Amino acid sequence: MRTLICKDLGFDCEYVAKGETIHEVLNQIVDHIEDNHLKEWGRMEKNLDLNEERKFLIKHIKDDNTTPI
Repeated sequence: MRTLICKDLGFDCEYVAKGETIHEVLNQIVDHIEDNHLKEWGRMEKNLDLNEERKFLIKHIKDDNTTPI
């Protein structure tokens, strides 16, 4: 199981995206950000392009033993 905790991205939020694959976790966290943190994300992302944004999110995903992947 892979997880990404919203708080690890800098939000004051306890939401946890979970999935068997990085793709599943990314889909969940992107949907969550769009629904709950879009204005904050816009200020935080500092004009990242789509690839940089994806790399930023992926580096915060943890695997089963909670170490960054």
